[in-house]
Amino acid sequence: MEGRAQDNKIRFKINGLERDQGRVRLSVYKEKLDQLGKILSDAERQAAHVRKARSNYLVSDLKYSSAYTEILPFEEGGYAGSVAAVGFLSDVLQGIDSEEAYLGDIESSIVEKIRTICNGDKQQFDSQTILIGDRQFVFDDKLAAKAQKYLDKKYFSHGEVKGKIERVNIHDRSDFYLYPEFWSGTVTCHFNEDDLLEKVRTALGKVVIISGLLEFIGTDVNPVAAKVSSVEIQPENYQPPSIDEFFGVAPNISGDMDVVDFVKGLRSNWDRH
Repeated sequence: MEGRAQDNKIRFKINGLERDQGRVRLSVYKEKLDQLGKILSDAERQAAHVRKARSNYLVSDLKYSSAYTEILPFEEGGYAGSVAAVGFLSDVLQGIDSEEAYLGDIESSIVEKIRTICNGDKQQFDSQTILIGDRQFVFDDKLAAKAQKYLDKKYFSHGEVKGKIERVNIHDRSDFYLYPEFWSGTVTCHFNEDDLLEKVRTALGKVVIISGLLEFIGTDVNPVAAKVSSVEIQPENYQPPSIDEFFGVAPNISGDMDVVDFVKGLRSNWDRH
């Protein structure tokens, strides 16, 4: 995504309805600020590469007449996660609004939260805008539709994910949540009870490697779901093999093909929808 906001100040404004003399109801104001807070937390988590957002923001200006809120990133202890979050959010909004083909290596969760804040009961408020630096965006049905286009994209690939199994469900469906080792979030794993139920029960709370058909949505570089074909419990002292240990394990795997062309061919065979 090209360009950056010129400063890190956020100006968020909600316009009330004419029947309310332009004033905004407290419940609507609280709901929208809460949604904006969740977007900023997600932005920080992805921009600063942390598992959990921990930044604070300062309200530097409030205007009652139009529910205008001015927010500044607040750095503590040299940690600049909030600054990174604001710049990241500005770039994501710019990419969605201009309908860029590729938003970058981001998780779809922030796109979903942006779509959510755009929606709402239009009988409760007139409009809502956000200004970050010199960029202004309107949280409306048009932006929601643009965000939805990214969320509607899906593609699949066979692969593996390492993580810890939690929250097994076998009531109306058979699935469990896998908490990946190498990124935050969860992978919803669907499995066949006849084949894997006992293995899943044994693996509950343990680190495993699941294999199967992985599902990616929107802009995600990490899978959000999987149709699991196998579950391998990892020993507690398990250490993954090093790069050096992989060297030479599959000689001549590319045959007569150039290695670069071979890898490109693997990528092009992904089933994209």
